Parts: sequence; C-alpha cells; structure tokens
Amino acid sequence: MSGTCLVPAVRQKVQRFDLSREPHELDAREWSRTKRRDPAEMVGVVMHQWASPVGTEARLRRKYGGEAAALAHRGLGVPYTLVAGVTQKSGEPVAALCHPIERYTFASDNACGHYVAIGVMGIFPFEESGRTAKHTPVTAALAAAVDECLAWVAELLDPVRVDGAPPLSLITHRQAINGPRDHAQCPGEAVVAMACASDWIRQGVFRPMPDAVLVEGVGKPWPASWRAHLPSLDQPLSSQVAPPEHGRPVT
Repeated sequence: MSGTCLVPAVRQKVQRFDLSREPHELDAREWSRTKRRDPAEMVGVVMHQWASPVGTEARLRRKYGGEAAALAHRGLGVPYTLVAGVTQKSGEPVAALCHPIERYTFASDNACGHYVAIGVMGIFPFEESGRTAKHTPVTAALAAAVDECLAWVAELLDPVRVDGAPPLSLITHRQAINGPRDHAQCPGEAVVAMACASDWIRQGVFRPMPDAVLVEGVGKPWPASWRAHLPSLDQPLSSQVAPPEHGRPVT
C-alpha cells in the first residue's frame, strides 16, 4: 500500500499545547534527575506509538476546560517529548510539547540522548496488512497532528543548528531498541506513513533514515512495507527550516 493511499491528503488546523513548564507525571524510572540534554546536540526525531487507545475522563475535561486540553495533558504522564493525537468525541487534532527538550526521558532506548521522541496516540499494526478493528484509523486529523509535531521540533531546534547542518534524521523506535524482546514493531507502518507524508520532509528539514540502526545487530531497519511510504523528492534536500504556517501554542 502506498503512502498516498494510506494517508489522507486533506490537512486540518491543529491545536498546540505547550505543557513543558507544567509539572510532569513521569515515574522515577522514566526520566533522569541528573542527566540533561543539549538541544544543540539533537540530531533528529524518533517516532513511537502509544500502543493503546487514548481518551479523556469527564473530570479532566472539566479541569482543563475541554477535551483537547485534557487529551494534551495525558502526555505529561509519558516520556515522549511531544505527543500527537485526536480527541475521541470531537475529532480535533492535538499536538502537545510535554517536556522540555533538555529533560532526559527514557522513551527511546539507545536514541534517548540525541533524538526527540514523538509519541503518536493509538494502537497501530506493525504492517497495514495486519490491521483489525482494534487498531486506530489513519485520518487526516491524526496525520495533521503528526505533521505539527515535526514542525514544532523543527522550530525548537532551528535556533541552535549551525549553518550548513544536514537535515534532521527521522528514525523509529525499532531502530534504537536495546534487545531482541524490545519494541521491534514500534511505531508501525501507519505512523511511518504519516511521518513520511509530512511537508517538513519534502522541504528537506527531516530526512527519513530507514537503514540506520543505533546498535548494530540489535536495532532493526525498516521493512519493505514501511519503505513504500518514503517520499519521492523532486528537489535537493535543504537544511533550512521553512517559515512555520502553524497555530500559536496554547499555554
């Protein structure tokens, strides 16, 4: 299945929530109190899936003033730096910056130190051929939320990147795993397809790296089904971040 078929072409406006200054809800095993990350040393993003449906409770919708804000706040309890999701009731796309880039969270195994983790809310099959009714659908709203997260990373890192720097790498959790029983199926074909459909890849800000593995013999490259979504670029890649055409963060 091609990326064009899987990811709807329609784009929607995404609500942004900058929660990076709010108290996080991470377990002690999910972040380091002593290590800090340097944004200038970030080399790319690593894509994840939450591996579960993500909704909101009525009490949290009341607390935060709506479903979108309540969904965004779910991200404070996971170690992904940014999260992308869609509200279950209203179908609104949401992007949330849940942790400052400097916070060293343990989301990505061998990629924790130098890649920004993006977690896509939902459960997705390893390959679309294995999709069932339990899996989260790929919608224009969810694809827009993923695109917005990539845009946000580009904006955060652009001020600290040197002139002539190569494009930011786009890898998956599968490529950064620590062992054979780790998350070798993460994030799934659908998440890869949505990331590869982002305008930020076509603009040359990010470059998918399907063959990169962070630890030889442990990390795994993309299977053929994921590679089918790699974009065909008609122009040379550029390392410059294009002016953002995105909504202002909600704080």
